[in-house]
Amino acid sequence: MIGKCGNLLLCIFARCCSVCFSATTLPFTEYLDSANLVSISWGFDNNGGPITFQVVANTAGWVGFGFSPSGSMTGSDVVIGGVNPDGTVYFADRHATGNTLPLVDTKQDYTLINLKESGSTTTMTFSRQLQTCDTDDLPITATPMILIYAYGSKDTISYHGASRGAKVINLLNYAGSVQSAVSYSYINLTATNAFEFPANVGISVGTSQDPLYFRLEMHYNNPLATSGMRNCFLATVEKQKYRNG
Repeated sequence: MIGKCGNLLLCIFARCCSVCFSATTLPFTEYLDSANLVSISWGFDNNGGPITFQVVANTAGWVGFGFSPSGSMTGSDVVIGGVNPDGTVYFADRHATGNTLPLVDTKQDYTLINLKESGSTTTMTFSRQLQTCDTDDLPITATPMILIYAYGSKDTISYHGASRGAKVINLLNYAGSVQSAVSYSYINLTATNAFEFPANVGISVGTSQDPLYFRLEMHYNNPLATSGMRNCFLATVEKQKYRNG
């Protein structure tokens, strides 16, 4: 009898939390893209309770959000949800094993609070524990994490094309996103026809005169698989010098 009573109380508590939820419980907000089409709001109570997220995307189709160890799909922990044309909703805790549709987790650790569509905007509110003890989920810690998102124009979950991105945010020790908090200088290097540098050309790293940090990004992008297009090469080097002491 005690067990049944405990389960009943948990059920009542969960329903109450869902009903009483309001945006005031989500004090932090960040746009995840430069065009301000996707935003995330979140909040937590610092007492080991769940963390709550609200993702708002400028689409009437499916919406995906999650965490990635590297910024790519492989190894990521995501949720995908949306509102069907008939008004029913879909939502699932998933994990990605590669650049394919993420698989549905055997153990569903994300709790849907609300999912609604208004015009061309979809709002998805959900929660999860910081540590789920599920190998298909990534733990949420007090260090910066790579947040990823993607969305589609329809409710059939398919390849997102260019409608995706990633941003580094410290959710539990939030003081602005990592990108906006650090000052970078940028050097754009563009090579035509996927050009190869000679063997004796390089960048010196390790001497007292060298910058202390470089990051090289290479992008080959044809998200719609348009025929007749040649690969474009873009390399971005980010340089940051840290103060001594």
